[in-house]
Amino acid sequence: MKPIRKTSSAAFFSLLLLGGCASPGRPGAESGRYGGRAGLVSRAEELVAGFEILSDKLFPTTGLSGQAELSALLRESGGPGDEFTAMILGETARPVLYARESIRLSIADGGFLNIHSAPASSFAVSVASRNQVEASLADMALEKYAALPPYLKPKYGILLPAPGSKLGAPAIAKWYGTDAYVIRLGRVKSRLTWTPGDSLDRLAKWASLNSPGWSKGEALSPPGWDLAFIPWSRRALIIPLMAGDAAASGVFGFASTPEVPFYHPAAKVKTIFPGPNASYLEIQIWGPLDLADVEEFIFGKNPPEAEFLKILKKYRIPVFDGRSGKPVRWLSLLRPGGAGLLVYRDCRGGCALFSV
Repeated sequence: MKPIRKTSSAAFFSLLLLGGCASPGRPGAESGRYGGRAGLVSRAEELVAGFEILSDKLFPTTGLSGQAELSALLRESGGPGDEFTAMILGETARPVLYARESIRLSIADGGFLNIHSAPASSFAVSVASRNQVEASLADMALEKYAALPPYLKPKYGILLPAPGSKLGAPAIAKWYGTDAYVIRLGRVKSRLTWTPGDSLDRLAKWASLNSPGWSKGEALSPPGWDLAFIPWSRRALIIPLMAGDAAASGVFGFASTPEVPFYHPAAKVKTIFPGPNASYLEIQIWGPLDLADVEEFIFGKNPPEAEFLKILKKYRIPVFDGRSGKPVRWLSLLRPGGAGLLVYRDCRGGCALFSV
């Protein structure tokens, strides 16, 4: 087995989709064997319900005496932390998946895949290593987890602030991809989990020092709440851990860097691993995921071309220009064009007309 490399798990879906992810194993082929999309969604929800039990079991490792103390911490938040708290508890923060431009049509055709769904693709981490990490975070026997349907397993992204927030978005490396797909939280929150930073790096670094069987490919049981998949329903724990960094930096994320890899000194909860090893809060979405789950499309480099634009229109997904760092609405349909063409307006500079 290849050792786990220091590759951010939030990038896996974009690495996976690179180079034709929609074949040979399309979601429809496998989902039919598991009760279709609805069957996979139901199984994903059952998995996350089990993570709720695990999260509650591990709650004492936060250093808090119980939910009452956590509630008291939330009431103490102030200043910029108020906005942060409102976005988390009010569910206006948004899950986002990044991908590269080259696989736009593959996403439209086959949905968002993971390393398990397209093992023939080029990856920085093997399927076996990814199973080891995810089985450990799920507190499942490795053999049992490996046998789960590939499309049931998670797709990785990050959490971004609500539109109009005073808090900026965390910096994301360009190689993750410059296309951002904002996911409809209401459609996926019952099968969404999160980790306080990069799940792969945090677990692998802790395990390499504390679990003798890790180098042999063995899974482990989570030693604490922060080294497990945490259900969205337990999102209140994000606030005492991340609000300090958000208030100090003005960014919806952690101030972690290679030189300063720790959580903010004001963090009011304990963690087994001392830092996020990333600037973002990682999210995982379990079960099938496709354009029907997308609320907005934001491009960071090149606008979508004609074929993909028509697909986005079919799904009624608005397009935003994110090249300035602050997404603005990019396209609006003006009128039907001739010969089946659609005429759009580019509102970045003077609203010039063009056809696709």
